[in-house]
Formats: sequence, C-alpha cells, structure tokens
Amino acid sequence: MSRLSFLIDAARAYAALSPDGRAFLRKQRAKNKKSRTPESVALLENRTSRISLFRSLKTCDAMFGECVPESVCAESGRLRSFVYARFVPFAWIGLEIRSRLLGAYGITPDESHDRQLILLTFVHREWDDLLDEARPETLYRILRSPQPPEPRFRLLYHVTILTNDLSKQKGRYEKTVEVWDKAMDYYNRPFRDEEAASYLEGKAALNEEIYARTLLPEVPPELSTTLRPFYVWFLSLDDAADVNRDRARGRTTYMTLAADPVEEIWKLFRLCEETIRRTAPRDPGLLLLLMRSMTADVAAAVRQGRDIERDFYAAPDKPVNRNPSPSSPYRAGSA
Repeated sequence: MSRLSFLIDAARAYAALSPDGRAFLRKQRAKNKKSRTPESVALLENRTSRISLFRSLKTCDAMFGECVPESVCAESGRLRSFVYARFVPFAWIGLEIRSRLLGAYGITPDESHDRQLILLTFVHREWDDLLDEARPETLYRILRSPQPPEPRFRLLYHVTILTNDLSKQKGRYEKTVEVWDKAMDYYNRPFRDEEAASYLEGKAALNEEIYARTLLPEVPPELSTTLRPFYVWFLSLDDAADVNRDRARGRTTYMTLAADPVEEIWKLFRLCEETIRRTAPRDPGLLLLLMRSMTADVAAAVRQGRDIERDFYAAPDKPVNRNPSPSSPYRAGSA
C-alpha cells in the first residue's frame, strides 16, 4: 500500500466528517494501531475497498447529523456524542457489508435504500440499548404509537418516525410492520441450550426479512440462497464479540455455549464464502475481503480478551444486566 495514497484518502475522508466523526476516527486509530490483523491491513491496502469504507462512513455521518438532533438526545437523557458513538459505527459496518453483498449480486441500491437501511440500523441500535431497561412489548408500543412517549424513549420514537415515513413513501410500511410482529414472536421465544443453533437460525431469518425483504423491491434467487448463511455468519460475529460480556452477566447465547467461539465463526465464514462463490454473478472479492477482515478482527479480540463493544461501539466498561432470566436473553427490563 502506498502510504502517501492512503494518507491522501484518509485526509479527504477526515475533512468531510463532522467533529464527532473525526473524534471517532482518532480514537480508532489510537486503539487499533497495535491490534490490527493482517486481514484488516489487507482491507485497507486495497484502494477500492478503503474508498468504499470511507464513503460509507461519510454517508452514515451525514445521516446522523441530519436525523439525530441535539434536542432529542437531551430529552432522552443522552449526550449526542455518546449516541453518535453507538449509532454511526454500527450503521457504517451494516451499510458497507450489505452494499458489498448487493454489489456481488449485481444490485446497485439507490439513495433511498441506503437512507432506510441506516435509519433501520439506528432503530435497531437504540432498541437493543433500551432492552436493558424496558421490556420488548414496551418498545414495540413505541414503534406503533402515534403519540410521543415518555422522555427516555424519545430518541427511539424519533428515529422510528423517520423510518416509518420513508417506508410509507416507498410503499413498504405494511411489510415493515409485519416483520416487527415476527420480531416480537422471536423475543418471546424461550432460549433452551439444545435449541441454540435453531435460535441463531431464527434470528438470521428475522434479520433477512428486516434488512433485505423490506428494503428491496425483489430479491434475485441467487441472493436469496445466500442471505441465510450470510446472516448466520454476520450475527454469529456479534454474539462472539459479546461472548465475554454475556458470560459475565449469565446470558446464554449460541456463542457462550460453543466450545471454541473463534473456531465457530471461522467455520460459519467458510460456509458462507462457499455459497457466495457458487452463486454470486459478479466478482465477490471486495465482499469477501471485508467478511474475512471482520471475522479475523473478532477472532483476535476474543482470543486477546478485548471488548469490541467497548472499543468500537462505545459500550459501558461494565456490562449492564437487568434481565432477570438468562434463559430469555432478549427479554429484559421491567417497564
């Protein structure tokens, strides 16, 4: 990699970001300097890849600036800079990996697709954060309510309204509500150790609908074949990244039960890679480059005992646990 070329690309991206975005990049550079894997180095050495990464970050940064006002964060009792650190990195990875997935199958999403994906990701992140203090039923009522909720839920309500408005413009609001109903069925499903694999599969099926079938007018057969193994892999990374936090708070997941979470995520990556290589009509090189880097980074963090939720997504140092039942890992709170 030409260091000069990298510095020019990075400087252009840095200059285009908001102050919060610049602060995020500075922190990542400081934290990741010594922990960078060969796979993540390869991801950045490819100029097409890194320009795509920077472009997605700028898109998510701009969306946050447009859609998440200081006043709503204040009403919710949150610092806007903290909300940025929770929302934008999560949306950035989600937008980039899905853009590369669609590209491998010959789909070029329009701007409204990217906007809706980012907004859905903001809703997803805020929902997950609020599960530490509220039941899924409470949050679901907020998703469907025409009236503003109590202050602590104002941010979830705000980004949900924006998402709903765009869904209605695209004629997909009914499908979105249908998927939310399925999400509640998932949250109500009790977790049993012997059903851990099917639980992960169910979570993948739900995400497949949320992030693909509510966003795309149609899904080509080749992509449809890939979506399930893709989401199993993608969600397994999330569970693996949280494995130490989950074990610390007695939360049981597919990965806390795995004999070796690192071996498991690599196995799921290889299964997905095989499907992609068999079905993708275009060169999936950029997609697999990112998938391999993400898998390697999570694997290294697990092996080294690092906390990706804290280091990359600004989670609290100590995991919050208000869930009274480890057997229902996605049911929490008392409100």
